[in-house]
Amino acid sequence: MGTHGFFPVERHAFLEEGICAGVALQQQARFLAMLVHMQFGSLGLIKVPTPGTPVQVSATHKLVEWVRFEVICGGSGRVWLGDSLLNTTLMKGIIKQFWPTGVGGGIVDFIELRGTDIDLYNFWIDAGTANEGLIVPFALP
Repeated sequence: MGTHGFFPVERHAFLEEGICAGVALQQQARFLAMLVHMQFGSLGLIKVPTPGTPVQVSATHKLVEWVRFEVICGGSGRVWLGDSLLNTTLMKGIIKQFWPTGVGGGIVDFIELRGTDIDLYNFWIDAGTANEGLIVPFALP
């Protein structure tokens, strides 16, 4: 992924799926207008204590309209976001693989999802290095 700022949202899945840039900009403008009415929160850094043992993002159902999964600066290992079948050895259930920024910082890798009824309960995180993970901010309607 490229260089990204928290806002404005610069890159989305719909751009990678080939929808023209004009439509993408219109969708981005509508989304930014919606931000005024959203309540923001964060689950903070969700750490994986034992590599190879995925951690559930939320132990209870939590519906959001926007969520960002972001690796922390200074990480030394890869981190994976997946579903309940996440297995990094077999490469199953992976939604996204995040690359470390290293000690000197670098470009922070992230993915943003938006829509109605995104349930954080359905996401899992695994890491190649103990106590690394993802920062998870979100927005409620």
